[in-house]
Amino acid sequence: MHGTDLVVYTKDSRTVLTDRIKEGHALACADFFGQGRDQVVMGWRNPNVTGETGLRIYVGSDAEGKKWTEYTLDEKIKIACEDLLPADLDGDGDLDIIASGRATHNLVVYWNQRKK
Repeated sequence: MHGTDLVVYTKDSRTVLTDRIKEGHALACADFFGQGRDQVVMGWRNPNVTGETGLRIYVGSDAEGKKWTEYTLDEKIKIACEDLLPADLDGDGDLDIIASGRATHNLVVYWNQRKK
């Protein structure tokens, strides 16, 4: 909580997913894409060195947990993410993401529209 780094630890390694956050405050791990393994969703609430706040999702590409790709969930909506929760809001079997931003006074639902 309130961190500057997002890190994945496995039995044999420590992998830094990002060190470009300020006050990391929201975190969830779940299989959003039906890959059979979890992805990591992270949000932070204070502007980082480039002035950004927001949410990112990290998708692992290897079984060892050492290779990850970062994706921005939305570049248009500005949210100083205080908390997030995965939930299947529309009953389609896919986890959506509910994110709240106290400083930005907003609540955003990111609908999972993955192609099956």
